[in-house]
Amino acid sequence: MLPVPVPPSHFFAATRAILLLGIVLAGLWAIAPPANAAEQKGKPVQPTAHTPNPKDLKPIRKAEGWEWGYVNDKFETLIPFRFGEASDFTANGLAKVKLKGDWGYINTSGEVVIPLRYHEAFDFAANGLAIVGVEKGGRSIGNRYGFINEKGEEVIPLRYDYLGEFAPNGLAVACSSVNLLDKKCGYINMKGETVIPFQFDMKGYLMAPIRFKDVNLFAKNGLALVRVDNKFGYINAKGKTVIPLRFDMALNFSANGLAPVRVDRKKHIFSDEIGKFGFINAAGQYVIPPRFDATLGFDDASGLASVKIKGKWGWIDAEGKEVIPARYDSYVGRGGFSGNGLVAVQIKDKYGFINTRGEVVISFRYDKAYNFESNGLAEVKIGKEWFYINIKGEEIFDLSRCQGLSGCLKNPGQSQK
Repeated sequence: MLPVPVPPSHFFAATRAILLLGIVLAGLWAIAPPANAAEQKGKPVQPTAHTPNPKDLKPIRKAEGWEWGYVNDKFETLIPFRFGEASDFTANGLAKVKLKGDWGYINTSGEVVIPLRYHEAFDFAANGLAIVGVEKGGRSIGNRYGFINEKGEEVIPLRYDYLGEFAPNGLAVACSSVNLLDKKCGYINMKGETVIPFQFDMKGYLMAPIRFKDVNLFAKNGLALVRVDNKFGYINAKGKTVIPLRFDMALNFSANGLAPVRVDRKKHIFSDEIGKFGFINAAGQYVIPPRFDATLGFDDASGLASVKIKGKWGWIDAEGKEVIPARYDSYVGRGGFSGNGLVAVQIKDKYGFINTRGEVVISFRYDKAYNFESNGLAEVKIGKEWFYINIKGEEIFDLSRCQGLSGCLKNPGQSQK
């Protein structure tokens, strides 16, 4: 079949229409680019006006699937479920998120304002700085850490093997490699200048600063935990040893001025007999005698410390009094209660939730449980099914399609105590 000839006038009209459509589409792209346009280019975008209040945005993961998004108190989706991981917004209106293996920061409109280019990232502190890390040259080698500001600018170069947040006295623990096998730690100021020389050991336990931001942070009493030759002690902001390095294990001071320490007894030349934990004050004196098998110290919010006695966990107050009897096989987290005053604990093969008085608030019916997050939900598992519960024990499913609380509750109003 021969092609049908097209009159020249029709051809030019069609061409003009196509050109006009292209111009319109290009204009629409410029006005409203897709949500991931900045992510694809790796460039930050400017915040838009009229953004939600950071306190109204709660990070949450789909009950089925791994995408994270943000909802409000009514569980209405404010930022779509599209991230690999997500965190709470800090006071500056920024939250760290992960997408395709890299971390960056978004604003309350869900726009990427600091590019997704970090292998590890942490929340912004009140001083406007955040710790970030990039790979040295491979995941097995580790990261290099430094500080960025709210514009994404490097304030302190990414050159340290480990890094902690700045304490109120303006000092942060930092560690660097001395050789292939050894690392030393010291303290830097907010200009990146070394204030306390790199002389403390960075082995085993002291790999914790980057994982737990309060470890090696100068406490309220002005003391910081250090380690040299496998012995722990405490220094002041001038680097002077205030409590001698005589402990075989120790943790940082809590806000109540107490720190857990342990002294082991030499059994014979090749091994020690593991000692008991007690709690000392800033003078290095025992306030609570050593009698605990394990502890993670006092939780500043609840004023209680988790302790292990004869294989069971419980909680004590600052006087050493047992507030919650040691009857639990394990608990979730580092000993702290969630903001709602609950913690997930285990008896045999089931998990439940108790309050700071040791009262069972949500019964022991879960095969696995995590603590409550800032969004007011806790992730739990029964059999092969993962889902969320609220503080009443009501079960919540499929948050990706949830537009209002009533559409998410499996058994609304039915407590699971």
